[in-house]
Amino acid sequence: MRLVEIWRYPIASLTGERLASVRLLASGLAEDRRFSIVCRATGEVASPEHSARWQPAPLVRARGVGLNLSIKTPQKDWLAAFGTSAEEALNDHFGFEVDIRPTGLWRGQPADTSHVQPRYPRAPLHVITTGMLARLQEAVPAQAMTAERFRPNLVLDMDEDEEREFIREGAALHFGLAAVELTIPTQRCGFVALAQTAMERSPAVLRTLKQHHGLHFGYYADVLKTGRLTAEEG
Repeated sequence: MRLVEIWRYPIASLTGERLASVRLLASGLAEDRRFSIVCRATGEVASPEHSARWQPAPLVRARGVGLNLSIKTPQKDWLAAFGTSAEEALNDHFGFEVDIRPTGLWRGQPADTSHVQPRYPRAPLHVITTGMLARLQEAVPAQAMTAERFRPNLVLDMDEDEEREFIREGAALHFGLAAVELTIPTQRCGFVALAQTAMERSPAVLRTLKQHHGLHFGYYADVLKTGRLTAEEG
């Protein structure tokens, strides 16, 4: 079993960044989904799978942490996330005024009214395998089946025997000193059918998952042991 891809989403609902290495904390990957996009007028948190007004969200990419957090829209190159230029670019992209606000702790209450609830309270991590992608690719050959469409944190490469042994509820996966435990299958939603920065809209993906997989694709995971995760090359 090899950890071949690590993905972090600095701003929830936006497309994230692929990392070579990252710290695994009790709350998940360091700085994952640390911020959210909200409507300035109503405080509504972006939910592309539920509302058409938010479907442009995954066409924006986010990367970096802290003062290096930046965003890129289809119209504008990388901009410092909390600068005036980024604010204007996001407002233009969505067609209404939005803010970037901090997200509360996973499975915890927001620290104050400036924080919003995490969008994914079931678990801090999402795991898929290259085998899952390959099987779905066979079922939907017209679409390039990349991990990015499914917004995982960890992508594992393993043979069929390893997948049968380890991809199940309660399985512990070890990565050096760090370890995670798979909890329940990930219930997919309309997000996987949306257009994203590197791919076009594909209702066929969601339809196939519904028909053949009960909308399940991947597993949620809890953190057993903290440590550093490093993706393997090749």
